[in-house]
Amino acid sequence: MAPLILEYNHYSVAADIFRTVCFCPEFSTHQLPYCDRTNYRDDRLLIDTAIMVVVVSGTIHPTFSNMPGGSNNLLQERKRREVAERQVKETSANLHTLAVDLVPKVNALAHAVQVLEFENTQQLDLEAVSQDTFLSLQQQVEVLRQHQLDMQVKLHKAMDAKLERAQHEMRLDHEAVVMTVDNVKIEVDSMKEQLAIIRGEVRGMHDMGAQRSADRIQFEAISNRVREMAKAHQQKHELVLVELQEMHDKLAQVDLRFLATCQLHND
Repeated sequence: MAPLILEYNHYSVAADIFRTVCFCPEFSTHQLPYCDRTNYRDDRLLIDTAIMVVVVSGTIHPTFSNMPGGSNNLLQERKRREVAERQVKETSANLHTLAVDLVPKVNALAHAVQVLEFENTQQLDLEAVSQDTFLSLQQQVEVLRQHQLDMQVKLHKAMDAKLERAQHEMRLDHEAVVMTVDNVKIEVDSMKEQLAIIRGEVRGMHDMGAQRSADRIQFEAISNRVREMAKAHQQKHELVLVELQEMHDKLAQVDLRFLATCQLHND
């Protein structure tokens, strides 16, 4: 009977025992505690009631079952009752063991279900928070990417403006240097013309000095003047050469800056 009991749940086992003890003639005269024998639904009280009835049934000894010389029907009834009592006792013991084993397992299973539901709720909350965090991070990354693009555009515009301004300044410097060189050339040409005139005058004075000794003093004065003018012209010529060299160096620096700026813009 024990293997059959294990196949049932606690509702069916209690119901079977309840039906057994209620319809046996030996148990029909006893009042069941906690409830009636027909309309009962609470599983725990039903099990307790069935077990109590079985326990009580072990103390029942009908008078006619122990009479010597009874009929075969009475002997068979007594054997059947003894077998039924043994089965009921085994059933009650198995039922008690089953109840003791199942209650902790059911409680543990209910606790595990609650834990799983709580963990599932936490997991859903965590997934929702993770989704919100991911969307927020994605928006921040998009804002940073757009800001980086805007900064790159501004940087390119600023670099282009600086390059154009530098090129404009270099063009102005180059034009100023060219104008200065042209002015120096004009001044040098004028000085050459003046020097040619002075040489002609010196030559004429020299001729006149050869012819007129009376003009020697004047000739010496003119010669001194010519020497001073020649010396001044030499100094001025050297100064012009120095200025030309400086202008040439400035032009070379301007060309180098212009080439470097063009190379930077191309990069």
